[in-house]
Amino acid sequence: MGKKLINNPIIAWTILLVSLLTTITTFILINSYIQEKQQNEFDTKSKLINQAIRDRFAIYEQALNAGVAYIYSSENVTQQEWKKFVETLNTHKTWPGIQGIGLSLVVPPNQLMEHNQQMRQQGYKDYTVHPTHPRSYYTAITYLEPLDWRNQRAIGYDMWTESNRQKAMNQAVETGQASRSAQITLVQETNKNTQKGFLTYLPLYESKNTPKTVKERKEQIQGWVYAPFRINDFMEGILGSSDPQIEFEIYDTTQINDDTLLYQSNPNNLITKSDLTRQVKLTIQSHDWTIVFYAPTNQKTALYTWLPIIIVVLGTIFHLLIFYVIFSMYFSNRKTEEIVKERTRELQNIKSNLEHKVMERTKEITQMRDNLEKEVQIQTQELKVKLDEFQRLNQAAMGRETRMIELKKTINDLSTQLGKPKPYDLSAFEDEL
Repeated sequence: MGKKLINNPIIAWTILLVSLLTTITTFILINSYIQEKQQNEFDTKSKLINQAIRDRFAIYEQALNAGVAYIYSSENVTQQEWKKFVETLNTHKTWPGIQGIGLSLVVPPNQLMEHNQQMRQQGYKDYTVHPTHPRSYYTAITYLEPLDWRNQRAIGYDMWTESNRQKAMNQAVETGQASRSAQITLVQETNKNTQKGFLTYLPLYESKNTPKTVKERKEQIQGWVYAPFRINDFMEGILGSSDPQIEFEIYDTTQINDDTLLYQSNPNNLITKSDLTRQVKLTIQSHDWTIVFYAPTNQKTALYTWLPIIIVVLGTIFHLLIFYVIFSMYFSNRKTEEIVKERTRELQNIKSNLEHKVMERTKEITQMRDNLEKEVQIQTQELKVKLDEFQRLNQAAMGRETRMIELKKTINDLSTQLGKPKPYDLSAFEDEL
């Protein structure tokens, strides 16, 4: 398999293609996972903010219920008693974001002068129910604590004269439950640090309980315990420091436009909204808010933004390195094969040359052998002729010598017969004799 991988570039290209497809698939899966995780985190945070707003309204409503219970349990609540009651609640620390807790009473037209006089006697210098134009129905903010410089501006104000306030006050009267106004500008506001606001009302009835019918509730309405809210202070008290990974806008009612925009979590920064959004309808105290949550694109978590890209880049680099190694091995192997082939051709040429030379040398040796054999044959023939001649000469010589020995023997025998010593010593030739 390894040899095939090295020797076949198609496999290398196939591996590169599969690797890149794997990297792209991984990118898609991780990006999908991150988007899902972002969406889940985004949904969780938006739900937490939504629930925090609900919980804070519930707490403020409890404070208003406490005010209603305090008034019902008292014969006549003075300004000092109301101040002590609100201070006991410690609203600024316990429930930050609330502008105060107040009491607004219905003032019959025939008792208007008397009401103004009573309030002045309680220490409200120059107190007058305002606006001052004549009308058939009067209400007046009599107590509002803490009585700081902002809240002092609201004392004596007839909230029934403004349509949004009147609608919420009337809703509270008819239902006997807490009712929240549409967005307003509080009378406490000045030209400095102006904020949009709203109010929450709880009705007070002469019977000190909630009458059963709407008609009875309207007939027995005595006033309202209410709380004014400045929207920025209200939201800061709920959320504390803002979360840079989620922003939101609150619109009064279900209409989303510039006129109904009540609150922006990040009003001063230019933020590009991403496609990560969520719209929630929040109905509390008989009034609708629409909250639009979104994740700003310039505040996304770096890990979420770059992780898929990093994976693609690193994966691509890694697989390109593998491809480079495989292709390098392929070209190296091809070069080695070419070198081997070249060396083989050279060796084959050397072998052919050697074989040619060996053949030529063999021919030469064979020729020399043949020539030598012929020369040997000639020499042998000559030697044979000479040997035959020598043998003839030798035989002739041996015949003469034999005759000489026989003659000498005869002479020795004659000398013995004559009694004379043998003249020849023939002991060396005894075997021949």
